[in-house]
Amino acid sequence: MPTEATTLITKTDPGWSTNIRLSSSGNLQEDFGLSQNNATATAKKMISDLKKVSLLPSDILRAVDALTALENEYGKELDRTENDRALELAKEYMTDVIEVSGEVLEGPNSWQELTEADSGRASGKVQATVASAAVKVAELLSNGTEDFETENLHVRVSSHPANDYNVTTRRYDHIYYPNTFIELPELFYRGYGDEDNNVRVVFMSYTTLHSVTNTIPHDPKQASPDIFPAKGQVNSGIINAIVGQKGLWRAGDGETTKVKFGHVYKGDGFLLANPSCVWWDEGAYAWNTSGCALNYTDAHVTICRCNHLTSLALLMDVRGFLAKEGVRENPVYLAGKWLTLLGCSASAICLVLCIVCILALKQLRETTCWKTRCHLCVSLLLVQLLVMGLDATETRWLCLSVAVSLHFAMLSAFTWGAVESFNMYMKFGKVWRPQRSLVKFYVGVGYGFPAVVVSTTLAVSKTHGYYTETTCWLAPGAMMWTFFGIVALILAINLLAFVMVVRLVLARTMKAKSPQPAGTDSKGQTDRIWGTLTIFLVLGLTWLTGILYAAFGSTALAIVFILTNSFQGVWMFIFGIVLNRRIREDAVKLMLSWRKGRDEMEPSVRFTTSNTLDSQVDTGK
Repeated sequence: MPTEATTLITKTDPGWSTNIRLSSSGNLQEDFGLSQNNATATAKKMISDLKKVSLLPSDILRAVDALTALENEYGKELDRTENDRALELAKEYMTDVIEVSGEVLEGPNSWQELTEADSGRASGKVQATVASAAVKVAELLSNGTEDFETENLHVRVSSHPANDYNVTTRRYDHIYYPNTFIELPELFYRGYGDEDNNVRVVFMSYTTLHSVTNTIPHDPKQASPDIFPAKGQVNSGIINAIVGQKGLWRAGDGETTKVKFGHVYKGDGFLLANPSCVWWDEGAYAWNTSGCALNYTDAHVTICRCNHLTSLALLMDVRGFLAKEGVRENPVYLAGKWLTLLGCSASAICLVLCIVCILALKQLRETTCWKTRCHLCVSLLLVQLLVMGLDATETRWLCLSVAVSLHFAMLSAFTWGAVESFNMYMKFGKVWRPQRSLVKFYVGVGYGFPAVVVSTTLAVSKTHGYYTETTCWLAPGAMMWTFFGIVALILAINLLAFVMVVRLVLARTMKAKSPQPAGTDSKGQTDRIWGTLTIFLVLGLTWLTGILYAAFGSTALAIVFILTNSFQGVWMFIFGIVLNRRIREDAVKLMLSWRKGRDEMEPSVRFTTSNTLDSQVDTGK
């Protein structure tokens, strides 16, 4: 037989999960006397009873239903109360509601035993009841501010003339979580004043409400490795604002509400991903992203912009522990760290060998193609050396220097890749015959363009575009486009140029009906295409795996990304130098000549023919 309290839940809200109603009688066995007492007396009894017991999941549902019934009774009492007493009754009701709500939210662990549907529904009802009580106070308040506070909930109700709101009064800081606030637009009050030109504003902040729909503990110190990865977790305190009537306010054209969230699970202790600015949809009892946009995020805070008001929060994926002093070390993080160190070290050695080969072999160092590849190797070498300093976060200026230099070096590497594609098309397409070498022009583009991008990023962000808390790199969010956006464009240009060159070569091959004229080296052309394809694959495929990792967050993709990226120099050396038979032979002859003391001996003349096209341009022929 169902208990009386269980029957109350069934009547007031049949939407609760059946298994919760029938499987547990709970510690609250009555309806708090609402049927025999007035709303005020019932509220006092609810507060007293809730303080005496530890709430089970069924108790939470019972208390939430009673809270909803209490709201209805208080509304009836307010309608019967004279105006001079109504404000005092509304304030008393507000105090009782946040006391009851605070007790219901006291134990977030019990909430996590509820079904997802029940926790969302109960959470929504608590928020709606508190908001309705606050709006009733605001409607009766005239030119004043009232604060209501418990350990788990704070409400600020204001009613002032529109002109009295300034940068201080239209901003509300979450009283429980630092670095969390909501700031209304400068002219938020337009169209929302009453007949006396007073604008009613309600702000609310919760201590534990954010965790009731989570699968991870409220306190990060209680987290254990077995609960991760956890997707779509509320990783901030919940903050709410109401202007005028609940749910009606919308930002004017060109205006948004700024909301800053301090992370509960911070990026210096946990692997965080996929930040999403959300608001509580009372109709769906779930979080909704429409109307809110991510403006900035890093390991500790996220800034959102929203065009409407309700309960606002930040959702993030918490994937696990981040290796850091004093925090458990994640095995995947450690494996990636050591693979990166090994790959970058091997790449640095191989890139040095590439540069030495290019500079030592005369036929390489005097051709435009290999000059551009030498600059590419220099840029990649700088990247590999700087990547090993990504964790140098102890000294801010040093970390900032590493981040800026790495941004420049990576952009430079991709720009030199584009220069190589352009140079190849110039040779094979024969669209323009310069009278002198283009090397100086290439150097200006290869290093000048990245310098402009980095300088602009520094100037616009005032150095805040480079994050220095947990890693020395660009700050997550909009600043990432100064790298990924440009890289995507460069890779698209490289692909287009490569496809056009291949088409040209294939067309010439198909049309050839007689032996090639003297001075033309088809094998050299093939080497050139192969070399450029190598560069495109090394630069392009490595970052394709990075994009896939960012999209899916797979551990396997993370390892693949590390292997392809940190070993870039190794791939360049193997496919660009070692597998080139002509370079290999000339390098061997040069080493033999050094050993015999014949420094004047030059490498094989045969290699010169493979660069006929380069030589003609470089010498002005």
